[in-house]
Amino acid sequence: MDEKIDVSDLGSTFETVLRNIGLDPRIVSLPSLKTNQSDQPPVSARFVLCRLTDEEWNEIDRAAIFPLEPPQAEAMRNREVLEAVITVVGQGRAWTMLDGCGLSSEAVRKKFARLARKGVWQGLAARAETLAVSGERQAELKTIGHRAASCRR
Repeated sequence: MDEKIDVSDLGSTFETVLRNIGLDPRIVSLPSLKTNQSDQPPVSARFVLCRLTDEEWNEIDRAAIFPLEPPQAEAMRNREVLEAVITVVGQGRAWTMLDGCGLSSEAVRKKFARLARKGVWQGLAARAETLAVSGERQAELKTIGHRAASCRR
């Protein structure tokens, strides 16, 4: 006859239960209770694109001088580009991670370089401390300016 242990009345943690039945809790692990659906990437592989609040965008848009670009370059709005650049450059991510977010990493990288050559990112970084945005956002803008400076060479 199989004897079943009712752990609900032990009033103990999982480790205590293991000890009570003679097992070392350091060598026992529970299987993951999470199921990974095939159409969902693992949690660690998910990538979240930075989203600016309307207030942040209005503040940054007033400070940055985004040049007029040819129509094909305007397919991606400046706000989308800035959000992608903050995510990649400001937070130290890989350009290719943008491909999973519905953006072309190559298009964003090219626009970043084009705007860097025009001094847009460096100008924005120089004004970062005067913007009414968080200190974290200011730091990201400064990082973008430093990285853009290396593209101008």
